[in-house]
Amino acid sequence: MGQPTQFEAPFFRDAESTGKGALTVLYLSADGSSAVYDPELGRRVDWGIDLFCGYRHRTVPRRGRLPWLLNELQPERYDWLVINGYTALPYLIALTIARLRGIRTALRVDSVLFNAGGRARRARKRAAITLLARGFDRFLATGTLAREYLTYFGIEADRIALCPYVVDSERFAREAAELQRERDAIRASFGVPVAAQVILAVAKMNSREAPWDLLGALEGIDRPDLWTVLVGDGEELSALRSQAEARELKRIVFAGYMPYVQLARCYAMADVFVHAATNEPWGVSVQEAIACGLPVVASSRVGSARDLVLQGRNGFVYASGDAAELRARLVATIDNLDLDLVKSANREVLERWNYARTWDGILEVCT
Repeated sequence: MGQPTQFEAPFFRDAESTGKGALTVLYLSADGSSAVYDPELGRRVDWGIDLFCGYRHRTVPRRGRLPWLLNELQPERYDWLVINGYTALPYLIALTIARLRGIRTALRVDSVLFNAGGRARRARKRAAITLLARGFDRFLATGTLAREYLTYFGIEADRIALCPYVVDSERFAREAAELQRERDAIRASFGVPVAAQVILAVAKMNSREAPWDLLGALEGIDRPDLWTVLVGDGEELSALRSQAEARELKRIVFAGYMPYVQLARCYAMADVFVHAATNEPWGVSVQEAIACGLPVVASSRVGSARDLVLQGRNGFVYASGDAAELRARLVATIDNLDLDLVKSANREVLERWNYARTWDGILEVCT
């Protein structure tokens, strides 16, 4: 992996605690131990949690990577090498060493067809994946759309297993439940009335994730009880603010960047979560919202929506770019969706998409 993330480090700890199999994570960088610069947010980010404790890990040195990998990747130490990507030179070096030494290999993929490009680009991808098929024994797809991407480009179904970007659902659920006692105060801190119906969006405000569809949907809703809170930062934040002002949208709060450890506060004060991205291969915020008990309305270009949103039960998927459909789905969610049905559907989703299922799936394919 490149460096530890706030999503995967807790999963690695959980996998280690099960006693099933042995996991060692190799990082190209240890920068996750402190604040790092996120180019999409345009700022340095400190996740606020320890990304290294509780599991075995090693960092590939910046200098002398070849001899280090030659020494590290020994068949008596590793049965499998799972690589998150194939474009970085160290990944290709590690792959080559593993293949030469008889260590089985798997490639984790989060690519999806909706951003695969036109005919010429897809032809190039098909050629590249045909080559990759010879270098890897298995492929790990982050979700159904990633699986469809791999099969579209010729990877046999029996060589593909799921390895999603799951989040610490138990932590989010626990914190959201505890924060219900502070719901009124949290709303007040955002300037939102206690009795309001609150739409929440958590996104990087850039060309991929900025919720332009949501602004278009809000333009056609005239309800004094409806407030919208947009959490996130990025290059398009000022443009979103300007558009909201130009369209004279009321009862909308631009909350800016929120530290990861505080996101449960946002979910706890909301009534419905919206992810209106135009190019999000997965989208962990959907699972975070579901873990916090919320219904979700998501764009068809959010990969996790295919697997986590049960249409009409815990939310809806709308056609990306169709603000009118999003508007109708929002109104239907707020006015008609049965909250008991939402909770039941959310539990059903989380039983299938969690740390235990993910780790068991990896162990099953890597045997």
